[in-house]
Amino acid sequence: MKRIVIHRPGSYDRLTMQGHPDPEPGPGEVRIAVRHIGVNYADCVVRMGLYTSARRFVGWPITPGFEVSGEVDALGAGVDDFAVGVPVIGVTLFNGYSSCLVLPRAQVFPVPHGLGTAEAAGIPTIFLTAWFALHELAHVRPGEKVLVHAGAGGVGSAAVGPII
Repeated sequence: MKRIVIHRPGSYDRLTMQGHPDPEPGPGEVRIAVRHIGVNYADCVVRMGLYTSARRFVGWPITPGFEVSGEVDALGAGVDDFAVGVPVIGVTLFNGYSSCLVLPRAQVFPVPHGLGTAEAAGIPTIFLTAWFALHELAHVRPGEKVLVHAGAGGVGSAAVGPII
C-alpha cells in the first residue's frame, strides 16, 4: 500500500509518498481499498503542525486524513454484515491519506444509495461537524432559527442545508 507521510510541519512540499505493507484486519475490523479521500482544512492544519490533537495523539511523522471511501477489501473475524467489494465510507482519526486502511467496524458505513465513492468521501467530516455544532453545541431545536456565518464553505453549506 502507499501512504502520504509528513515528517515535519510545513508546506505542501512536506508531503511524501511511502510504501508500507498492507495492514491485516483483526477481529471486528474492516480493511478498505481506498479509492477517494476527503481533503479538508483540518488536513492543512495538521500539515502545518498547528493541530494540537495531531501533535498530542500521533506526533511526527503523521499521515493526515479523516474520511475515505472505497470498497471492502478484507474482513476481520466477527464482521458479517459487509462483504468484500461493497462500497463504503470510513471515518478515521488520521491515516486517511492511504491506499489501504483498516478501521473498526463501527467506523465504516455503506455508501448512501445514489452516491458514488467520489461523492461519498466528502460527506463525513463536514456533515458530522455541522451536526455536532448545531445539535451538541448550539442545542438547536425544531422551529428555532440559526444564523450561519460563512455558509459558503463545506461545514457552513452543510449547516444551512436541509439534510442536518
